[in-house]
Amino acid sequence: MKIEFEKCSGTKEDFKFFNEIYGIDMLRKKFLDNPSRKAVPILTKYVQYFLFCLLFFIIFLFLYLNEKSVLYLIVTIFYGILVVLSLTFYIAIKFVIKSRVKEQVDSVINVDNEKIIYSSKKNNDSRKITILWDSIQYVLVNKHSIYFFPKTKETSSFACSIDNKDKIIKMLDKFDKNDLIVDNTSLY
Repeated sequence: MKIEFEKCSGTKEDFKFFNEIYGIDMLRKKFLDNPSRKAVPILTKYVQYFLFCLLFFIIFLFLYLNEKSVLYLIVTIFYGILVVLSLTFYIAIKFVIKSRVKEQVDSVINVDNEKIIYSSKKNNDSRKITILWDSIQYVLVNKHSIYFFPKTKETSSFACSIDNKDKIIKMLDKFDKNDLIVDNTSLY
């Protein structure tokens, strides 16, 4: 069975898709332990880190200004560095996601009884991922993405847009793999 995916059209939905799958990748171990959890977009995580660090930076800055303690100064500088780093990571990841949305990639899944072969081609660069059915722990269905989750972190994974949900469900049904589906859409 062959499933072809549409190219990214540069919409907000494409941005949300990449934001979600990068968030899933970031928390991959937690998803391996508990797949029935809400996927937090990666940019949301970095906003949380930034606000957390900014809060402690402000607290320790006030403590330092009131007491002029060297310890408070060191902790203030530490949290100041974390504020700058978290903001830098946020900007860098947002840039990466925007550049991924602009890419025009042809993607195809070829499926048989033993394996799934995900192929993508962009200009002259092509990529092929082969995953055996036995190495897939589950197929995670989220708000913006469908993520083929491997049993181990050494195994490659891939994701597709939620727009392909019907095609993916039909494919899983055809190969009697419906037990792999973890549908988290009700969490949103």
